[in-house]
Amino acid sequence: LADNNTGLTHFKVLGHIRMESEEGARTGRVAMAAVVPHKLRADWLNMMGQPLTSLAGDGETIRIWSPSDSKIHRWFICF
Repeated sequence: LADNNTGLTHFKVLGHIRMESEEGARTGRVAMAAVVPHKLRADWLNMMGQPLTSLAGDGETIRIWSPSDSKIHRWFICF
């Protein structure tokens, strides 16, 4: 599979996710898109396919949109 995708620079994917914590497990659907090497976006989707929360990164900044307070939280990446 790796040999078939060595030139891959863009991708989109729909999938299922499971996250576990002390409070229990949460499952759901996610949509992801990326442009190699630095751009990534991931959305946790509701039953209608609309984003519940979104995470995006561009190699310098990570942004998370939170629906609970309708704000974008931003972190700068330092190497």
